[in-house]
Amino acid sequence: MQGAEMFIQLVATPTNQPPYKPTIYTPSEGQQFKVGDTINFSWSDGDPDNYPNAQRDFTVVIAKDVGFTQIVGGIGYQYIVNGNPSAPYYQTNWSWNVSQAGTFYVQVRVFDGQDGVWSDTRSFTVEPTSTRPKWTFMVYLDGDNNLE
Repeated sequence: MQGAEMFIQLVATPTNQPPYKPTIYTPSEGQQFKVGDTINFSWSDGDPDNYPNAQRDFTVVIAKDVGFTQIVGGIGYQYIVNGNPSAPYYQTNWSWNVSQAGTFYVQVRVFDGQDGVWSDTRSFTVEPTSTRPKWTFMVYLDGDNNLE
């Protein structure tokens, strides 16, 4: 076949580098709280190539067991990083109002649109608030208990 040309177009897609494993900053391991407290969770964020998305999705999961079968709280949301590859490491946070006592476990997952990475598990304890009434006792040393 004379005069026929053949064109082959190769399209290269970059290889995704997964996001960095998140590090939980707060609460600290074994930290204690009381029912009714607000716990601030904060963790690191980063992705070496901000690819395939310039934003990452985060999931925070709180459970009553280390196997994460008894989920009691958490959130999932998207964190926009504006595709700034010169500063690919960020920190973000979320707050949770504690309504029950016990030992809890938390993990954070970051997902860049292709790969996801879970943090190490962190535990914390929530103590019940005291419901006992507070009493004030008055003792008279001279035996005079007459308040008149």
